[in-house]
This record gives sequence, C-alpha cells and structure tokens, in this order.
Amino acid sequence: MIRDVALCQGSDRLQDVSERMKTRYLKNILFVDGDNPPLGLLTARAVRRVLLSDAEHEEAQLVDYVKGVGYR
Repeated sequence: MIRDVALCQGSDRLQDVSERMKTRYLKNILFVDGDNPPLGLLTARAVRRVLLSDAEHEEAQLVDYVKGVGYR
C-alpha cells in the first residue's frame, strides 16, 4: 500500500511548506534531502514562529522607514 506522504526539502520556500501543511491539515511534515533518508520532522509551530519573526522584522523596517529613521 502506497500513501501520499507529505515531504519538504531545504530548497522549498517556508510559505509553500506552511500552505501545504494547512491544506492537508498537518501538524508535522517530514524533512528530506533528495533521495537520502529523512533528516527530521518540521512542526507547524516552528514554521509559524519563523514566518511571524520575519513579518515582525519587516514591520519594524517599514515603521522605521516611515518615521524617517532608515533601515536597521
């Protein structure tokens, strides 16, 4: 019996991995590197933490730019 296993690779964009996890209702996704054995498990919490941190950094840069401070 073959199942459609959700995987992600290092070359995948984090936003794409997050979307794949949302559409398939996954809390974890297997992290692989090509044809090699699995390297680990990526959790939805870890993905969202990184995406949120990126968004917060971009927001801070935008606020600084609007205030005339410039980029950090």
